[in-house]
Amino acid sequence: MDYVKGRTIGQVWPTYSIWQKITVAFTLRRYLRQLHRLKTDSSPPGPIGNEPSECDSPIFSVRPPRGPFASYAELSDFFDERCKMGLDDNNVPYNDSSRTVRFDDLNSSPLVMTHQDLNPRNIIVSESGRIWIVDWEKVGYYPPWFEYVTMDGQMKFDDNYIMYDNWIPFICGPYFPQLRWLLKMSTGLYYNVFFNGKLFGGILSGNIFFSSAPMGKWTRMYNIQFPGPCNSPEAVRRAELKDI
Repeated sequence: MDYVKGRTIGQVWPTYSIWQKITVAFTLRRYLRQLHRLKTDSSPPGPIGNEPSECDSPIFSVRPPRGPFASYAELSDFFDERCKMGLDDNNVPYNDSSRTVRFDDLNSSPLVMTHQDLNPRNIIVSESGRIWIVDWEKVGYYPPWFEYVTMDGQMKFDDNYIMYDNWIPFICGPYFPQLRWLLKMSTGLYYNVFFNGKLFGGILSGNIFFSSAPMGKWTRMYNIQFPGPCNSPEAVRRAELKDI
């Protein structure tokens, strides 16, 4: 492991001239374009590897990790399912145009290699002025717009956010429709699913509870009839849900 001696972009940005800021923006844009050229048709979504792994991505809000997803189709189905949950939870009318948007409509494929943790602490300016990106813990194959959404979210935690806000679409976007879609359905990503108080219990039928609050407050309850043994998230997707 190499350590880069320098200062974070958050430390130096307020002191930079407009031309220095433009240079940083172009450099980061070039880095990410190189990274996103690494595409995959065979590797599963998530961390790099031949086998599906849990996806510890900031995109999943306060409830990562998610998955594993064996294919892009499974990832797409997950988001479409959670989108419906989120829109239902927010009482979005059934004739609203957002009901027709699918994950696959958002330029979500092919999957590309993404960093997903581009916050000011992870962009280092060395003593020679070279820009380095560090902390690759969350790297993996995801839709290209995940980079934009996560960078936008990460930068908001920095005091100088307003200074880089206008540069983010240039660096790794713009993906405005994708961000609007994600924000509208985001409550669906909070859900944890429990059957009779046990997560994914091996029961054939019973009550299902969707928790959409960080502290586990039950917000919705259904009666569920399973077509077979319920021992996996896939079984949940096949189940028939009826409001109680």
